[in-house]
Amino acid sequence: MPDSDLFDVLNHVMYTTVPKTRSDSADSVRTASVGDIKGDIRILLLSILSAYELRGESELATKKLGSFLTGRFGSVIEGKAKLGGFPFVRDAFWKTQLDLYSG
Repeated sequence: MPDSDLFDVLNHVMYTTVPKTRSDSADSVRTASVGDIKGDIRILLLSILSAYELRGESELATKKLGSFLTGRFGSVIEGKAKLGGFPFVRDAFWKTQLDLYSG
């Protein structure tokens, strides 16, 4: 299951669920959760979902959030200022992960 992440593989093995790919999971979150979000935070979350889809769950590591902010806004400081502070950004990042793994 090269297009699935470890959580989905384990879920499939332990509970005999239908295997999900990272694309399936990301599409579900794009539609159900991120679809209602507006502005720059939406664009940031969509880029995180795309990275997860292409490269896997390592893109969801908290230490990667700074790289995403720098890539989108030029620096972590600019990103935090534009988006309303780090707690807001971190919570949106974590909520996206929760939505990925609860669906």
